Amino acid sequence: MNKRILIMSASVGSGHVLCAKALAKEFRSRPEVEEVIYDDALEHTNVLYKQFYSDLYATLSSAAPKFLGWWYESMNDPWRSDQVRLLLDLPNTLPLVKYIKDMKPDAIVCTHFMPAGVVSHLIEKKRLKAHLYNVVTDYHFHAEWITRAFNRYFVAQEEDREHMGGLGLPKARVSVSGIPVDSSFSEPVNRKSVCKEYGLNPDKLILLVSAGALGLSPAASVLKRVLD
Repeated sequence: MNKRILIMSASVGSGHVLCAKALAKEFRSRPEVEEVIYDDALEHTNVLYKQFYSDLYATLSSAAPKFLGWWYESMNDPWRSDQVRLLLDLPNTLPLVKYIKDMKPDAIVCTHFMPAGVVSHLIEKKRLKAHLYNVVTDYHFHAEWITRAFNRYFVAQEEDREHMGGLGLPKARVSVSGIPVDSSFSEPVNRKSVCKEYGLNPDKLILLVSAGALGLSPAASVLKRVLD
C-alpha cells in the first residue's frame, strides 16, 4: 500500500483544485496511508509562468473566447501536444522537479495535466521512482491529458475510456470513476428546510446548472433549452 501520497493540482479555475482537495480529504481518512500532501504545482514555478497559466487563461476566456477555443482545439493533437507542452513546462518547473524528487512520494495523484506531464517525464527518464495516477477533471478527454508514463487514469465517463483506447492508451489501466467530489455531497440533507432557505418550492423538480468558476460554459443556452 502507498504510504506517502502527493496530490498535485494547478490553480487554474477551481475544478482541478477542489477535486484534489476532495481526494486528499478521503486519503487522510484511510488508516493504511501514513502521509498525504496536497500542493499547487504552480507555487513551485516562476512568477511569469504562474501568471501565464492562471491569469492568461482567465483573461482570454473573457476577452478573446474564440481565440481560446481555437487554441484549445489546436492543442488537441495526441502524441504531439504533450511534447510541445514539455518544451514550455520543463524549463519553468525546475523548482517543482526538485520539490518532488526531494519528497520521494510513493504515489503521485495529479488532477491537472501540467504536473502530470512533468511527473510522467521524470518517470520515463528514470529520474523518479513513483506511481503516477491521473484524475481527469473534465468530461472530455483532451490530448493535453496524455502522459507517456502512468499507472492508471481515472476518467468521468465510458466515452473517455473508449477514446483513450483508440489513441493507443491501454484501456485496462483506465477506470471510469466519475469526477471526485467532496464527501460532504453524500451526506443527507433536509430537503424542505433547504428549499425554504433558498426560496424554492420543494414539490417541484429542481435542476442545478453549473457554469464553472470562470463562467465559460453555455449555461444560458442550456437553461433556454431546458425551459423550452
